[in-house]
Amino acid sequence: MSVTINHQTNDISTTGSPLTIGGAPVGGAAIGGGAAQSVNFDTEQVFISTCTTDVLTYTFSATGLRKATILLENTRVILWGVAGSEYIGNEFYVSDQVFSTDGFYMSNDGTKLYTCGGNNVYQYILSTAWDLSTASYDTNFTASQDPTGGIFFKPDGTKFYFTNFSSDRVYQYSLGTPWDITTASYDSVEFLTNPPENTPRGIFFSPDGLNMFVNGASVLYRYTLSTAWLMSSATQVSSLTIPIGDQRNAFTVFFSPDGTNLYIPGSTGVSLYRWTLPSAWDITTATYTGEFFDLSHNISGLNSVYITPDGDGFYVLATASIGSGVSVYQYNMSGTISVVFPAECEIPSTLEPPLIGEKAAYTFVTTDSGVSYQLTASEVNLT
Repeated sequence: MSVTINHQTNDISTTGSPLTIGGAPVGGAAIGGGAAQSVNFDTEQVFISTCTTDVLTYTFSATGLRKATILLENTRVILWGVAGSEYIGNEFYVSDQVFSTDGFYMSNDGTKLYTCGGNNVYQYILSTAWDLSTASYDTNFTASQDPTGGIFFKPDGTKFYFTNFSSDRVYQYSLGTPWDITTASYDSVEFLTNPPENTPRGIFFSPDGLNMFVNGASVLYRYTLSTAWLMSSATQVSSLTIPIGDQRNAFTVFFSPDGTNLYIPGSTGVSLYRWTLPSAWDITTATYTGEFFDLSHNISGLNSVYITPDGDGFYVLATASIGSGVSVYQYNMSGTISVVFPAECEIPSTLEPPLIGEKAAYTFVTTDSGVSYQLTASEVNLT
């Protein structure tokens, strides 16, 4: 949807053509993208505004009878950041198949989801990519071992790996058809993690298959592989001790595709923590950023996390709210904003800012030289 401004009456009308901020058809004066922006009703009728901060505060000024429209675009998208994330209300219950599980994963195109436990790997279909509300159970594969910990899939969907903390091992499987769990077969490849780790929980690989990470309750280990994706060629090269507190006892960890961000889900405090790695994939350079996102108002018993390849959303496996067992929950990553209009504005409490990457139009009028402003029209989440 787009918005058109009548420059004579300053009324809003919408059409199906794209909206261009800062150019035709709407025009207007740019007022910046900072945390504080000023709107002088005496100078223009249309103002182009962008938001790059958590909170955007407007100040208004006017003399006499004035009317102006603000076109606001939410450009605050911090990919791979967790502070300011938001739960979008999608919960998918998986315990009809597996009552208790620590591991889950998703396909790179967002159309498949996997959980594991009880000697099985379970596959689910999302009819709309990345939309958890469209998920449904599809099929399962019975493995030769019990996947008691995390599970990881190769980016092209032709291999998967899972941990078993009773046997102290990681097991490797191949899929004849990518992402089709019914075509899986055991590669007869296993990797013993003890020593140093006698209770392997999570498993993760770099996209090139040359780095493998295994975490226990308190230590994360890095291995390099001389042959990509072949665990038998792995050699342990370094480790990272996870600080005492909520970040310990994590069931899995997750990295951004470039290896410069590390995420640890806290199992007791139910928060997601972000670390940075100045040297990609080198966990000896990892530093906790102090950034975290508290999920406790939506969930409890956080087990695992999966982050989308573009870094704008994540999913967690946690205690179900709709029955015994576990569910997967869906979140948007950083990009939400709060818009503060002047106290002199008369606006409804339900007025919303635009969502990530979208736009809004607000028209205000003052009849008393800025003593008060009335919101006369609004359109939100224009694309």
